Amino acid sequence: MVNRRGSMMNKWNRGETDNQQRGNQPPQQERGQIIVILAVAMVGLLVAAGLAVDAGVLFMRKAQLDRAVDAAALAGVVELRGALAPGGGTDELPSAHARGMQLLAANGIVLTGAGDCPDPANPGTFWDTHEYCGEKQPGTVPGSVRYAVEVHWESEVYFMQLVGFDTIPLISQATAEYIPVVDIYASDTLQVGLLRTSSQSVFGPDICPDYGDPFSPTHTSGGSPNPAYSELYGAYTYRISIPPAFRSAYNKVRVELWDPDTYNSPTRSNITVYQLNGTSLVRSCSNSDRKDVCLLDTGDSSNPVWFVAGDENRGTGTVGACGQPSSYDPNRNTRTLFRLFYYRQRDDGTLEEVDLAYYIGESDGTDPTEAAATDMHWVSPGAPASERMPAFDGSQRNCVFAELAALPGSTFSVPPTDLCIDTGEPVTTVENCESYRAAHYGPPESGGYTQATECTGDGNFIVDLATEAPDIYEDPNTGLAQLFLQVRALSGASENGFDLWAGPARSEAGSGVEAPSDVNARQVYLLGARSLDLDFHNSQGVGVFGLGHLPMNAIADYEVDIPLTYLGPEFAGQQMTIEVYDQDAGALDPILFYFDTIPISDWSACYDDNGDGYGTCQSVYGVSRRGPADIPNSSRWQNPPYIFTVPSESATDPQDRAPFYGGRLIARYRPGTNDTYGWRMTLESRPFLVH
Repeated sequence: MVNRRGSMMNKWNRGETDNQQRGNQPPQQERGQIIVILAVAMVGLLVAAGLAVDAGVLFMRKAQLDRAVDAAALAGVVELRGALAPGGGTDELPSAHARGMQLLAANGIVLTGAGDCPDPANPGTFWDTHEYCGEKQPGTVPGSVRYAVEVHWESEVYFMQLVGFDTIPLISQATAEYIPVVDIYASDTLQVGLLRTSSQSVFGPDICPDYGDPFSPTHTSGGSPNPAYSELYGAYTYRISIPPAFRSAYNKVRVELWDPDTYNSPTRSNITVYQLNGTSLVRSCSNSDRKDVCLLDTGDSSNPVWFVAGDENRGTGTVGACGQPSSYDPNRNTRTLFRLFYYRQRDDGTLEEVDLAYYIGESDGTDPTEAAATDMHWVSPGAPASERMPAFDGSQRNCVFAELAALPGSTFSVPPTDLCIDTGEPVTTVENCESYRAAHYGPPESGGYTQATECTGDGNFIVDLATEAPDIYEDPNTGLAQLFLQVRALSGASENGFDLWAGPARSEAGSGVEAPSDVNARQVYLLGARSLDLDFHNSQGVGVFGLGHLPMNAIADYEVDIPLTYLGPEFAGQQMTIEVYDQDAGALDPILFYFDTIPISDWSACYDDNGDGYGTCQSVYGVSRRGPADIPNSSRWQNPPYIFTVPSESATDPQDRAPFYGGRLIARYRPGTNDTYGWRMTLESRPFLVH
């Protein structure tokens, strides 16, 4: 008997299972849609993967670009070495651009179209035709320069081409700063303001550059524009460094100018001069022509020079021409602008100029009264009566030798005829600071004298740092505060000999800073006090330095030591470059450079012309010759420049291997009497990134 029920149950179970299996599978149409979705998803995944790959490539390219742009900024900024003072430097920008482009190419980034950066707020179509731009900017430290670079680079992509992108623009920016400038001691006045071996000197803009000033004349002797003019745009800049110790003791800084006018006294004969022992002699200028300098020999090694006339009356009436008038002509004399200012730091770390005072050293062709009053005098322009130096003629202070005889432990006696020529500091008239600033505001390449947007203070050359410059920039490493003085020949063709000193004001330092205003009375008084180990009129650490350039006039015609600069131990092993312009009028080689902290036998850099001067390096100083001195070098820079390495214990060259702990660099040589010449100094340093 067949079990039908079991058979039917089995069939029913099999059918249920089949139905269940058919129910778990999608229909044929649905299976086709899944394939499409998977295909689309695969494309999306591939695109996403491609984007991820391209993003990684772009990330690496951006890092590559950033490194290359940093290198371009660092390489380009050192090409701006000509931009050491106001204005000078736009001619170096093409070189900076070219150097930056080379560094980019060396890093695999080849660009086209370099130029000066456009206005960020209105670039116009600049970036349609350029991929690189560079801009010269002032540095955070006076005397430094910045180079800002911006690059737009189209980076190729791979997978993103599938969605219509062949390249992606990448942008990178960098800014580098460079400080090649060297602070050059502004003459040899020591800290007390004594004239010794040299002074400062500028010529008027109408003379040729052949007389010793390469930067003030606007034209050459052939009538063409002077190519060197744009290096400084006619303005020599001096740094007045004020140490923290000074600011702890004093608020005010007194800035003095010696003989700021261009004027020579008509008296050139039967002049009474004094030796330091009180002996008086009568002397006359060897040259009776009022056009020329007159320095009288006192016959006293302690006070060898008596100053009668410090300027040279030059010019023919033709701009750029060399020559002199047939007789003294006041209308050829030079008016000289002395601008006092400081820097304050903005919130972004950059510095901005703030003007303090303007004074014009007059000529007797424009203001004979003031020119005669300041002639052969030390003055602080605009000083009120309470700050002006007293008379040393018996009216306010005793005559000079009577003052010296009254000092503690004095060995001086009062001569039968005392030195009573000083009638006190003359009254000087400064310009209205704000009016003058506004009238001459603008970049130097456009003829501007200042880029300060305001004046602060009293408008004279005695600056109360606490009230007139409370936000003055301080060097973060040294704590030094700094004032700046620009000297610019405004008109004329003659030579203006002058000098500078800065220190405490009379109202704060009292009799300790008082000294005669007349230069010869001051020389005798201060030299006499120093012989008694008394330092009157001491600057208390304030120093005056030429900013990379120094216009100099020689007083001595014998071998002298000229302090040039101080270098700290951090400059060991760095390269120094020194250039001298127009050493003639009796200047002789060899010339020796040495540090006052190292024996000359251990290290020096000496240059001679194989005995053409008064000897060789070996015969005069007992040291080896490094190269030619090229002295004299009339109307040009000496060639080649004096280039040497600051000594260090790790120097590869044995002649430069010596311990260096810092010191003053001094030049020793024999200048020509009244020779006007110029120094230019740079020191190799490492540029650094600031952005």
